[in-house]
Amino acid sequence: MQGFVRGLTLILSLGWLTLAHADDLPAPFLDRALFDAYGAPGAIQDEKTARHVKNEARAQRNRLDDAYKAAKTACLEAFFVEACVNKHRKAYFDRSRELHSLRIAADEWLREARYKANQKKRETEQKAPHPVTVREVKDKTGGVALKPREVKPASIPLPVKPKVVKTETPEEMAARLEKERENEALYARKQAEAQARKANAQAQAQARRERREAQQAEIERQQAKRLDAQKRYEEKLENKDSKSGLRKYF
Repeated sequence: MQGFVRGLTLILSLGWLTLAHADDLPAPFLDRALFDAYGAPGAIQDEKTARHVKNEARAQRNRLDDAYKAAKTACLEAFFVEACVNKHRKAYFDRSRELHSLRIAADEWLREARYKANQKKRETEQKAPHPVTVREVKDKTGGVALKPREVKPASIPLPVKPKVVKTETPEEMAARLEKERENEALYARKQAEAQARKANAQAQAQARRERREAQQAEIERQQAKRLDAQKRYEEKLENKDSKSGLRKYF
């Protein structure tokens, strides 16, 4: 028994030493020089500084991402893996928030500078007098000789032929009326066929919709059936474990 206790103590001691070694944060997690220099409100005062802060914050974020990926891999070798990962994750998010705030501050300064420059340009353009273009007046040249208009003689009207109105014979009238009735019957037949095709298409669409709904309902029923069977199986296993004498040890 004493040997077991000494062995367990030795394992825990080695685990703590490994954890302490894994918790040593790499340089990108500890580099706060940029934030300390420009993190305070109003620290950015000119365009050169704003662009430097923006570019450097982006570069540090890239180095921080690479270091975090490497740290997570290294933590897998630690005795307390979860504690090691949590430690690096907290440091990673702390530095990420600081770098993000620096980039936002730099972008706001540059945006405000552009707005002020555009506003000043518009005010200057409004105050500046617009150049007036003087229209050049050309000297008058000699007058153009006018040619007298030639008067043409009046045209002779063309003879107008009287319109001849053709009178239908009873046979022609009967044939025309019969043709009109045939056309009306043909039109009515085509309309009825179109309505029948429309009703048939609607019925087929409704049938397809009902089949899809029925298939979906069957799929959901089968899924519910499988879930219920899985639940009963898990409950059976749980009851079996509870009845055995092993559950009290876990």
